[in-house]
Amino acid sequence: MIPVFNDWDNVSLLLPLISSALKEANDAENCEILLVDDASTISFKSGFSVNEFAHIKSIKILRLKRNIGHQKAIAMGLFYIHRNLAPKAVLIMDGDGEDNPSDLHKLINTCVENNYEKIVFAFRNKRSEGYLFRIFYLFYKMIFRLLTGVSIRIGNFSIIPGQLLGQVITLSDIWRHYASGIMKSKINRIEIAVDRAKRLCGESKMNFTALIMHGISAISVYGGVVGIRLLLFSLLVAMTCSVLIFVTVFIRFFTTLAIPGWATNVVMTLFVIILQTMLFILFFIFVIFQNIDYNLSFTIEKEYDYLVDKVTDVT
Repeated sequence: MIPVFNDWDNVSLLLPLISSALKEANDAENCEILLVDDASTISFKSGFSVNEFAHIKSIKILRLKRNIGHQKAIAMGLFYIHRNLAPKAVLIMDGDGEDNPSDLHKLINTCVENNYEKIVFAFRNKRSEGYLFRIFYLFYKMIFRLLTGVSIRIGNFSIIPGQLLGQVITLSDIWRHYASGIMKSKINRIEIAVDRAKRLCGESKMNFTALIMHGISAISVYGGVVGIRLLLFSLLVAMTCSVLIFVTVFIRFFTTLAIPGWATNVVMTLFVIILQTMLFILFFIFVIFQNIDYNLSFTIEKEYDYLVDKVTDVT
């Protein structure tokens, strides 16, 4: 399954590479390709026939009514597959070629070796981006670890055993961020190292703002955990300020160390910090309960029936 938004040139170059790569994979006969068209403004015009690909049985395009982003498009594709197909496994990759087709056999073979009982994720062992991107990516991973308590190094490139697909589509969190949602679910998974490839053609449409939003989406999956951690930090700040106020008052009235006017300024400053901290505490409590309510009330099925336009076959 490949989510796509206007990147049809890359997809056209990618499909032959996928077919060639499947030769090295175990148990990968009769592969079907699902392209999730995220309301592209450019139509897909294939210059090939499915019959040209020895290891690809069919190619379908799942058209969405509006653009919802790759993460939600992945959720839509997974639900379609669960409802209409019965695959041994579902392999997810991006359509720009940066998820190297030559690594497909690694994911598939690892899945087969584990008896189709674990989701297999690929993480990038070597990155080819510039230094600035790497610095920000490292910073993002540090923030993610600090706020959630877990480390993240995986993305969309993965394979889901068919027997786990029904469980995956019940996860409301994959609507916000696929990899982060799987991590939070505790579904059995393993990770293997791969190298990042280069785009097959063109330039990435992912700008700096989109990258930040992507990172925030990953963190938001752990909204409850983040809220609790920040709540505890805010309580610690409030308690520390209260102790400092007590110490300041003690110094002012029971010692000769205080400088005139110093105690009043310190107490007022600490009191303002406490008030601000209490507002943060109320906000984090709201975030925690909102996250709980979201997980209980949201279902991908409702969104699927509303957002899916049509399914067409590429001949």
